[in-house]
Amino acid sequence: MRVDLGTNKDGSERWAEITDVDEMPRRVSVAVLRLMPSADAKGKLSGDFSPAGMARIRDTLIAHLIEGWSFDQPLPKGVADKLQFLPNSAYKKLVDATEDHWEEVGFSRAKDGDGTKESHSGDSSSD
Repeated sequence: MRVDLGTNKDGSERWAEITDVDEMPRRVSVAVLRLMPSADAKGKLSGDFSPAGMARIRDTLIAHLIEGWSFDQPLPKGVADKLQFLPNSAYKKLVDATEDHWEEVGFSRAKDGDGTKESHSGDSSSD
């Protein structure tokens, strides 16, 4: 699936081809889930659900999904750090375009205020 990532200063188009959610290989889900904080026997989650921790997990997912792009940089092939050069506007469009993928691996995204807030769909609060 092609994602429009805006235009460069010279007017050339920026884009990325990402794996369609229905075609996402299990290996991608497994790679992302391996980064997740663990749960104890009662299902209570523990670990790093900080914004930085969640961003790292999200970036890893995006890096696994990119099949091609218009940038001169090599494809990230699952390496989150290889997304660091992206313009913020292009990165945000990739985040939006991969929302269904994010949910497919067990997360949902809810917007709050100025940014986004990710939450694990398994989170629950006791009454």
